[in-house]
Amino acid sequence: MNSEFNTIFGDPQPSGDGLVSFDVTGIDVDTVMLRYESHRQRLVELGVLAKLTAKFPLLASDGSVSRFDARSDFTRRMWIAFPAHRHYYLDSDGNFSTWVHVSDATRWQQFLDAKFSLAQ
Repeated sequence: MNSEFNTIFGDPQPSGDGLVSFDVTGIDVDTVMLRYESHRQRLVELGVLAKLTAKFPLLASDGSVSRFDARSDFTRRMWIAFPAHRHYYLDSDGNFSTWVHVSDATRWQQFLDAKFSLAQ
């Protein structure tokens, strides 16, 4: 799973405002993502990873600077609590999904519950 992830996201290039770009020249991104998602799902089925979800309406992207800042702040806080965590997705509608080792699931759920209460 990490190998597939690193095929696309393994060598980020800084581009400003805390954002990075990735050179995917010559990479079939769709195929790599399908393999990544398949490996990730298999690890969930084997009980190695847990998929956790949360809905944060105040993190829904609306094009405003304040929402961009809120989404960036959420990601920064996540990385402070879970350094170098890479297996997550914050959708534009504020739905958040993460795949974590089962031994970390309780701590992750506490983090998400705390962020949810702050977002209300």
